[in-house]
Amino acid sequence: MACSFKSKIIVLGPSTRGKEFFFNHNPQIFNLGYKESFWSVGVSIKTASVSLDDNQNDDKLTMSIWEINLNERFNFIYTTFFRGALGCLFFFELTRFKSFNSLNFYLSDIREIAGNIPIYLVGYCNDSNDILNLEEINHFVERNYLDGFFLIPNQIDSILQELGSKIIGNLKIRSSIEKLNFKLRSKENNKLERFMKFFSICPICKKSNHQTNLKTFYYSKNPKSIELKEKY
Repeated sequence: MACSFKSKIIVLGPSTRGKEFFFNHNPQIFNLGYKESFWSVGVSIKTASVSLDDNQNDDKLTMSIWEINLNERFNFIYTTFFRGALGCLFFFELTRFKSFNSLNFYLSDIREIAGNIPIYLVGYCNDSNDILNLEEINHFVERNYLDGFFLIPNQIDSILQELGSKIIGNLKIRSSIEKLNFKLRSKENNKLERFMKFFSICPICKKSNHQTNLKTFYYSKNPKSIELKEKY
């Protein structure tokens, strides 16, 4: 069964040329022309829509893409843009191998605020003579537990598709866990309701038992209380 999802992803990194090429040459991205908001508030927001055919399910994902300005004057606020992100693209220049090392500075903040989201490196190469040190890049990806590496313009059509597939997979897992937790909570709540109803009247004095005391007893970790509860 096809499903529709929404997500927020963040885009950052020192490669201005790479980000501009990505946004200007990717037909899946819409709402261009927001550079004025980028300079005024430190972020430019665009949208993208991708369809993912996974096991005959034509799932659709709408992405809210937050391009974050890492200029020093926005240092006090940029981490707030990480909140709620479900994916990240970090752009760097292939001719400046050390440019992707600046991700180390932001990686801990991204994972602390957004959690263990998929993060991909995106290298920009506009000259076939550029030297590509794949060993160094792959080592960085593995060492920092990143999800992969893309090269543009060659792989520009694959970036959002793979990131979207990863995000949808995570959302489906999260949804399954939430449904399971809901079922468990519902089962536990039904059990509590039966307990409260059964013991609402004291069998000795026939007076109403205080609900707070009943709940305290029901959730008690005392072994004797647990034993008595299980007997009921």
